[in-house]
Amino acid sequence: QHDSLTRLKSTTFRNTTLGTMPKLREFRDDGSDSSSTAASYDFLTSDGIAARIRTKQPTEATQPISWLVAAANPDSRSTFNGGGASRPSIQSKFATAVVEVRNTGATSIGPGYLWTIKRTYPLFGQSLPERQVSDLLEGIALLRAQPTSGSIAVYGEGETATLAIYAALLDPTVDEIVLANPPVSHENPETEAYLGVLRVGDLPQNLALAFPRKITFIGELPQAYQWTQDLYDRLGAKDKFRVLPSIRLWQPSSSN
Repeated sequence: QHDSLTRLKSTTFRNTTLGTMPKLREFRDDGSDSSSTAASYDFLTSDGIAARIRTKQPTEATQPISWLVAAANPDSRSTFNGGGASRPSIQSKFATAVVEVRNTGATSIGPGYLWTIKRTYPLFGQSLPERQVSDLLEGIALLRAQPTSGSIAVYGEGETATLAIYAALLDPTVDEIVLANPPVSHENPETEAYLGVLRVGDLPQNLALAFPRKITFIGELPQAYQWTQDLYDRLGAKDKFRVLPSIRLWQPSSSN
């Protein structure tokens, strides 16, 4: 496990920002209703990209606050009010944070220039999803530094699932990985390309590197990830791997 994580950090994520506190540019109270409060944190990443965190939490949130953090989906039309459609639809009594990683929110770019970006980053030993993982990690670091913050879990759905997986692997203080409909293999053409990642393993094997932290799947468990569940079972951590029928049933470990 240690060797595989070291290889990931020295190959695919050798340029990824780890343990760096980004520069907070502005905090905004985005308003509240009868049950929740929304806010925004604008920050500058270590490589100079303007990024943002959209948070939503219960008005009477119990401190320390347990967060479920997600990367914004590039297809989301809006991230207002706590992240818009990118916000995980958990129970309103729990707090969420959506990080507008590059090519989402205000940094979205059109398909023409996206073609250029995807071919330029590899010249520097990077890739777009690797840069998005770095943005997500910096957003998590900024959120964790807030005096009211407690445990942090990461959530990924569809194409953002790989961002959640690798952010958690690179940040061992993330308590749980929550996934919905994730890609099943880096070999699939539709899965975002991470440079050299298959030298370490494919998605089910790399996800297992999170052991013994909690892994939660929402909906059906894809067959490819049965391998990951079986490994958790063999290593005596059956209770750390679960499948929930709906994200509405998820709650932080501190509430279980």
